[in-house]
Amino acid sequence: MKFPHTPIVVLLLQLGLPTTRLGVAKALNTLSHDVTNVTLDSLVFNDRGRYNGTNRRNGDDGDDDDDDDDDDNDRRPGLGNFGEIPVNRQGFRMQIGTPPQTVWLSPSLILKDVIVRNASSCHDDDDDDDNGLDDTDEYRQAVRCEYASQGLFRSQLSRSFERLNQRIEIPPTPYDSSQRFEGDLVDGIMIRETVSFPNTSQELNREGFEVGLHLDHEDDDDDDDHVGLPGFLGLNRESTFLQTFFPNNKVFGVSFPKMDKNWGIEIDFDGGDVAKSTGGIISTAFPADQRQYPLSARVESMEINGQELLSQPFDARIDIGHLPGTKLPRDVYRRFASVTGANGYADDDDDDNDWIREASYPTYNTTVPTLLSEQWNLTVRFSNGFETRIPQQYLIQEVNYSDQSTSNSASPRRPRSISKITNVERADSSANGALLSGPTLGSDILLFSYLIVDYQRNQWSIARSLDASRVLGEKREEDVEVPNSGDVPAPGGSSDGPNGAGGVAVDNGVRAVLCMGVLTSLVGILGLV
Repeated sequence: MKFPHTPIVVLLLQLGLPTTRLGVAKALNTLSHDVTNVTLDSLVFNDRGRYNGTNRRNGDDGDDDDDDDDDDNDRRPGLGNFGEIPVNRQGFRMQIGTPPQTVWLSPSLILKDVIVRNASSCHDDDDDDDNGLDDTDEYRQAVRCEYASQGLFRSQLSRSFERLNQRIEIPPTPYDSSQRFEGDLVDGIMIRETVSFPNTSQELNREGFEVGLHLDHEDDDDDDDHVGLPGFLGLNRESTFLQTFFPNNKVFGVSFPKMDKNWGIEIDFDGGDVAKSTGGIISTAFPADQRQYPLSARVESMEINGQELLSQPFDARIDIGHLPGTKLPRDVYRRFASVTGANGYADDDDDDNDWIREASYPTYNTTVPTLLSEQWNLTVRFSNGFETRIPQQYLIQEVNYSDQSTSNSASPRRPRSISKITNVERADSSANGALLSGPTLGSDILLFSYLIVDYQRNQWSIARSLDASRVLGEKREEDVEVPNSGDVPAPGGSSDGPNGAGGVAVDNGVRAVLCMGVLTSLVGILGLV
């Protein structure tokens, strides 16, 4: 029996109730961020002896004078003592190839394709094995590259590998105004492979999925600019991932929930889940020029416990990458470091080699207070009216290394904590930072927000996350937080409160009367069938 649905739609339109799936209260499929410790034997470059210079090829016993500083190098900040610390992988887990190999991807609104790093991208040899790495320094560079890569793909081991007659080259993007990078950041080929995304509410898998394979090793004699690039999940408006798995609804929501001891990312596909937000939703149109970066905001104010950091507003891009990517204008960065009590921070005017002064981030000789009430807070306000507050503990991380020359306390040259915020002129080149220059607000600033990227209506939206008040201590655990519902508003539209996320804000009492009217009308219509 067919129901005459046209009168129903007309009735809903007359009542001002939503008839579309935009901003649905329940997303069809959620892709969850994953943090995994992998074993040393699962790595491509896992030879501890060759890393330490004690097990060289070609009969070299590793006793050269050049290796006198091996012990120091093994304990460089950020690398640790190789073989004695867990290797952490984080991002969106993807299995690729037959049999499947696992890599972790960082989401990017810049890129179109899913991009994975081939093992050969970490060293000079054309093959995927490491036979050409006789030099200890080269092997160490390959190890660092794999540590940062979030997983390497060994294409020669896959039975389903298919090479396409198409190269992939990613130079600095149109959004990158800097001259820091010369040549290509990613240089490789397009391939077809079997892929699956196991960390989804409904598993996504596809044979013959087109993937960009990062092949070429970068020559980093001067510095390690490109070593930090992981694999990417491209989510721009032409995304092959969206076109493959969600071709009819290129709308997704982004949240940053706490997962165990870490903050991760969840992406709700096939419509943003507005029920994960509260307090109204603010929408902004994409730039008319599609070559421009889609998510941008004007930062009107940044305060730390009432002290304003801005002398004037600045424009910033929104970065949803899983690694904190906040980069501030130089003057704002310096005020941030000063107001928060940093004892050292990167400053381009410094020519000395002091470890702290050359750090890419503000450093501190103090630890973060345990109680929220004793921490400073960074409050950020956009010109569109959105405001968020981030406590100190989410912007500062503690570090554990200490000066070997002192036995009782840490040396002033070794910080006890370090900020995740950096300067646009000294921005870390890892992950999306290599592709997106200029002032950027990353996941550390967005922790208590819910974003919706809507390629259907060419807009993006932001609201406060549903659990923000409890995490920030503004409400008790037993207090009820009312989630948003309804449609996401168009840019310039109103979003008055939790029960009117967009479109028409409807009072609960009126909503009940309208629903009864709808039901009565439906009964009448069905009686005519």
